[in-house]
Amino acid sequence: GTYILQDAQLHFLEKVESDQFLLNSLLHTLVKNEQYAFLRPIYDFVLNNKIDSLNKKLIVINYCIGLKKQGKDTVHIEKVLAQEDWSIKKDDFEMCKAALLDKHENFYYFLDKLIQSKLVTMEEIKQWEIFYFYKDKPKFKTLIKKIK
Repeated sequence: GTYILQDAQLHFLEKVESDQFLLNSLLHTLVKNEQYAFLRPIYDFVLNNKIDSLNKKLIVINYCIGLKKQGKDTVHIEKVLAQEDWSIKKDDFEMCKAALLDKHENFYYFLDKLIQSKLVTMEEIKQWEIFYFYKDKPKFKTLIKKIK
């Protein structure tokens, strides 16, 4: 009986992790393809369900990227970001928040830090939608040349 219960719990946790990944992946794809109609319903769903902190932050960031790409102002984006707990400082999250709030020098600072620490690859530079806002800027182009 205990084995069956443990096995069921394990499969449930695997399903939850898989579903969270699928939500992140779906949101990223929608933003990348500028399909904004479903961003808000997915974001609302995430807020009302038990999703781990990391995945929730990724979903919030992707939602905010979608808002920014639609031309929403930083005041609106800042209100969305303020609803999440960012007390655990991670350079990639700090970089994303800086980009979303047009804090360009902070963005470049954290991007450079991630590059120096080898925590970002050229593949990620090409894939992550957060870089959409900087891809044509000379300082960005100079920084990413440091990636090996």
